[in-house]
Amino acid sequence: MTNKQINKFTVGVKLIGYWIIGLLVVLVVLVVFSTEAEASSVSLSVNPPILQITAKPPAKITAPIKIKNLGEETVELQILLKPFTAAKSEDGKVQYLPQTRSFDEEFPILSKIRLFEENTSIDSLTLAPEQEKELTLYIEVDKSESLGDYYFSLVFLSQSNPPEGNVSGSSAGISTNVLLSIGPKGQPAAEISKFSAPKYLQEGPVPFTVKITNTGKQFLTPKGYIIIKNMFGQRIGKVDLMPVNILAETTRQIPDEQTATEKLKRSTISNQPSDINKPTALWREKFLLGLYTANLTMGVTEEGPVLNKKIYFFAFPAYGIILVIAVLLGLFVIYKKIKRKLKNP
Repeated sequence: MTNKQINKFTVGVKLIGYWIIGLLVVLVVLVVFSTEAEASSVSLSVNPPILQITAKPPAKITAPIKIKNLGEETVELQILLKPFTAAKSEDGKVQYLPQTRSFDEEFPILSKIRLFEENTSIDSLTLAPEQEKELTLYIEVDKSESLGDYYFSLVFLSQSNPPEGNVSGSSAGISTNVLLSIGPKGQPAAEISKFSAPKYLQEGPVPFTVKITNTGKQFLTPKGYIIIKNMFGQRIGKVDLMPVNILAETTRQIPDEQTATEKLKRSTISNQPSDINKPTALWREKFLLGLYTANLTMGVTEEGPVLNKKIYFFAFPAYGIILVIAVLLGLFVIYKKIKRKLKNP
């Protein structure tokens, strides 16, 4: 090997060495940043996640709220009050209202809401790792307060991630939703805006779409179920629906209790928000054959009224159709052969 070849070989080895060193540096940086990002993530729990309050003015209301830092880092939390309405997705998600100039005039009740730690009103909070604090929500309702429903979230937001515009849910924060009804309860009013299932299925489970519209002025928590009967009128199945809150003058799609509970358990185990997108009510029977009747019954409140709607669906397995066609073809062929033999004995 000549000196020139040796020099080229040496340069090549050096370049490979530089590439390896550079790659190692990049990997170390990625690991460090990944570790820092994981360590800096915020993990919180709050109880209760939803508060339902009914008040007749004048009134002074207190409600306990517990918040816990589940992470390994101390967190600094900013406390915000965010009015909301139901999101257009009709799946229980909330949509925070934009803060305009007339915000205080539209929601004067917010100025009378305080959060206390012991006897001190707070708008921020510090939680050490695994620390839990019990806070007190205080609401003062004047005699002159406008009657009706007020919906707002008590948002605990990590100060390392300041809010930009609306707060619509973040891994760096958590909230308790408050449903506040001021004044006597009016006459509840609701309607079944949709109850449907596929007209034809080859097999189960059967997905039902159940949508209830609250046409009243106060939130509702209806309870209901679906009864399934076969073509002979025999009751063969029942689907219990999840009791959910439906805000005034909004529509909500309702899942079955089992599916909703399973998703909530999975979200708790994985420490992620529950996600019940376009929730359906499932009848979990797998083998289906014939015509079925599904009867929806919804109690708007414990005192009524009760809503009812009936639908039909038909089920027949694909292999059953193939079998029927095969049998019919076989019978047709046999018929032709017999007919031919009778003509030509």
